[in-house]
Amino acid sequence: MPLIVPAYFRLVELLTRQGQTAEALHFIEQFEKRYKGKTSGPYAPTAKELGLMSLKKSHVKNAARTTTPAPTT
Repeated sequence: MPLIVPAYFRLVELLTRQGQTAEALHFIEQFEKRYKGKTSGPYAPTAKELGLMSLKKSHVKNAARTTTPAPTT
């Protein structure tokens, strides 16, 4: 259980480096759903980790926007 939060961070980082932004975003959203409102407890993420994941989400969304070609009409 103590490795779940670090595993989310590592997985998101690996997927982002591989250019798999949709999958990375999926795991970020899964993290948010799992830990929404859970800021205490033995295995809950710290406020710093929650903030860091929020930043990662922003970066992944920006990366997805820049790698997706604009639709042509």
